[in-house]
Amino acid sequence: MKNNKGITLVEMLVSFTLSMILVITMFQLIINLKELYQSSGIKTTLLNKQYLMTNKIYADLNEKKAVRIENCNDPVVCIEFTFQDGSTKKLEVDEIAKTITYDSYTIKLDNNSYFQTIDVSTYYSIGTRKIFNANIPIYNDLYKNTDFGINIVYPYTEEEVINNYGNKYVPPVETYISLPYVKSTGTQYINTGIIANENTGFEIKFKTNNDISNLTYGSIFGARKASVDNELQLTTYSPSAAKRGVLRYGTNSEYDADIGNVSEIQQVQLKNKVYTGNTGTTHNLSGTFTTPVPLTIFALNNNGTITQYGSLELYYLKIYDGDNLIMNLTPAKSRETNKIGLYDTVSKQFFTSASSTELIYE
Repeated sequence: MKNNKGITLVEMLVSFTLSMILVITMFQLIINLKELYQSSGIKTTLLNKQYLMTNKIYADLNEKKAVRIENCNDPVVCIEFTFQDGSTKKLEVDEIAKTITYDSYTIKLDNNSYFQTIDVSTYYSIGTRKIFNANIPIYNDLYKNTDFGINIVYPYTEEEVINNYGNKYVPPVETYISLPYVKSTGTQYINTGIIANENTGFEIKFKTNNDISNLTYGSIFGARKASVDNELQLTTYSPSAAKRGVLRYGTNSEYDADIGNVSEIQQVQLKNKVYTGNTGTTHNLSGTFTTPVPLTIFALNNNGTITQYGSLELYYLKIYDGDNLIMNLTPAKSRETNKIGLYDTVSKQFFTSASSTELIYE
């Protein structure tokens, strides 16, 4: 009898199944090796960025010797270092753009990396001896228990220094704690000492504490000779339904301030005679004027009489003379007196309420 030996269907299926198992196993191994390679590359990249940024900062701190470290309080996290030779460098963290910049060197996080709570603080140890600490934690989705961030601890002594512009810095007697905002309740004001004119500009971030429909006049800041006479004022008051707050500029010039929803944070600015409201509304301004009295914040300086007190939260206020920043006011609290106020990073002065009631933070 003839014996024909061939491959049965069962044998073929078994062979095919074993082959597929081997292919799938090999494919999974390749994927795992690829993921391991990629994750290893991500970890190496994050560690390299951490080392380079930390090394650059410490190199300057140790070689150039920092004599002042302060919060420059831009919209991003910003720390300015002043060195013995008078030069300055900034460390900036932009959590939205996911970047860290020190001087001209920038690192950018990938899409799977992110910042956690940033802590920047300065402590007194003895006398003018201070300890600066910056903790900028960075994590990645693949390494959630590993911090790839920047951690700087640096002891230094404040000194007098001549900066690049020839200005002498004398360290303040007090030290200050940076705050997110300061709050007025309708009875406080700050005198800036600045006489405004047609070249005066500003940039401000704030939130009012009342609905516009419930306000009579609530000045954010301002000064004038008389109503719409040599006046610069930003107010939440709206004389008509068509206007969302008012900007008064010069003489007989009143504009929609475009303050918008007062229960939300607003940002408006005036630079080089162009006013931009919170939603982008713009006004090109003209004319010449000079206020007879200095600008006051949280109220209007009406030819020497303080009136039209406003109730608001102020996050920062910058005042310009043309393109030159002449005042940069940031919310702060004095460690020595516990008073709440605005610290000017330009003049290094701390401004508190000039009335009998203090500004608050809550």
